[in-house]
Amino acid sequence: MKIYEYYKEIEQPVARIFQIMSSRGLCVDLRYLATLKMQLETQKEPVENEIKNSLGTINLNSPSQLLKALNEKGIYPNLKGKPSTDKRALAFCRGPIVSLLQKFSEIETLLTSFVYPYLERNQTIIRPFFNQCGTRTGRLSCSNPNLLQIPKHTENGKLVRKMFIPRPGMAFGDCDFGQIEPRVLAHLSKDPAMCQMFNDGIDFHSFTAERLGISRDKAKVLNLSVGYRATFKSVGQQLKCSDSEAQNEIDKWWSLFPQLRRWQDGLIYNSKRSGFCETLLSRRIKIEDLSHGNQWRREGAERQLINNITQGSAAEIMKLAMIEIANDPLLETQVGFGLLVQVYDELLFESENVEDDLFTVKDCMENSIKLEVPLVVDCKTGPSWGEVN
Repeated sequence: MKIYEYYKEIEQPVARIFQIMSSRGLCVDLRYLATLKMQLETQKEPVENEIKNSLGTINLNSPSQLLKALNEKGIYPNLKGKPSTDKRALAFCRGPIVSLLQKFSEIETLLTSFVYPYLERNQTIIRPFFNQCGTRTGRLSCSNPNLLQIPKHTENGKLVRKMFIPRPGMAFGDCDFGQIEPRVLAHLSKDPAMCQMFNDGIDFHSFTAERLGISRDKAKVLNLSVGYRATFKSVGQQLKCSDSEAQNEIDKWWSLFPQLRRWQDGLIYNSKRSGFCETLLSRRIKIEDLSHGNQWRREGAERQLINNITQGSAAEIMKLAMIEIANDPLLETQVGFGLLVQVYDELLFESENVEDDLFTVKDCMENSIKLEVPLVVDCKTGPSWGEVN
């Protein structure tokens, strides 16, 4: 697809959809939010006290003070080879104090980003800003508030999502692409095993677990890391095993999908020559350091390349799905129907006839583009965003 066609057929119509979503806004349950404030503050206090009893009376929001205190306890978090207290660095550390810090960070973020600001504003409707050019991959970014900050699978994340409610007489519908990134990789690489697996309707993680004789949880770690060219160090940290054991697991995983590896190697070779990669619909993403003399920088660029082409392609599929939904004649005539939020591979909408509209939205998403493998959408309804099930 040429640049002008890409703009006219994808980015321009999607911009209008995001504008309508932002203008419509999300309803907020202020009474519930006041209760949630007390609930989260009650959780936060003992966690904060326990951390300070262990690390001393430091400012937990000061990275330098926190890093020094952790080092004194023999904990050395690092990110990209540098000391860091970022949550991504802490995710690879172990110990009771690390778990407490992660819990404190989540509660603090939810309070300062959502609970306090929207209680102070005292507004029953918020209008997030959706920036379709906010990331290099073409994925959406969001601000005021950043709805992408709310954890989807934690209990506290679900509690914060409950602050968002539909308008009177309506209910929420939530549609989520299932395993869209592995499906994108299967389509782009034409790997026979991956394509056959998805066409047969087999769960990716269960397939890997059965073929390698490992648990589904372990298979999930491998599926979400090795396909993006994760190092044995990273895999070993996640699986809590030695470097040699991790490399062995990586080699066995690649043996399941050899065509995927050959496609990635060819993609890296071609991108080194051109300096960019192209997504599913030919959007170019510049990739630097693919020929860098430093091995760490070079391999990091290779991981970025695979990540960017996969995320960028998945983002394009979501944009096509949103355009299909906006143009669907059944939904256009529905009184009150409206898209509200797009978070990664998830779409939230509200409607008076949510069960009927859920089927139509699902159909639009699953048939937004023809791939080598089917797109699958999981659908839920509920009285609040945190209660869709």
